[in-house]
Amino acid sequence: MEESKVTDVPGVAEKPSLPFDVADIHNIETAAWWGRFLAIVQFVMLGLGTLGVLLALLAVAGVGAAVPGLGMMGAASVVSLSVCLVAILVAFVPAFYLYRSSVRALAAVKGGSGTAMSEAIFNLRRLAVFQGIMVIAVIVVYLFMIPMAIFS
Repeated sequence: MEESKVTDVPGVAEKPSLPFDVADIHNIETAAWWGRFLAIVQFVMLGLGTLGVLLALLAVAGVGAAVPGLGMMGAASVVSLSVCLVAILVAFVPAFYLYRSSVRALAAVKGGSGTAMSEAIFNLRRLAVFQGIMVIAVIVVYLFMIPMAIFS
């Protein structure tokens, strides 16, 4: 009886061979270029959002010090802005995976490195898993909010 080759990927008996023709390589390069561009735009937008949250926190702190009776309204603003900052950090994760996947794919296309392509596909997988988890989390939140909206 022949023994099957075992790789470090569960469920895969042997390493598959995926030959890419010129059109496939061009499509990978184009997708990677646009992915890198979109990730950089996301980084810039997240940076601007972070700057806006930090400036708003400073403004709330300044107004809170100037107006003595503000109390709870200032605390609610700080909590809201902190939630925005957490949302920005969560939004950073898919941008990071998209950037890493795109840069590795471009390196693989330019250098012909199978290792770089494997890393690109691994980061693409991490991006898809993260987005899937976030979609499930949003659906669960909606499922909890619907009864609350109906019975309130």
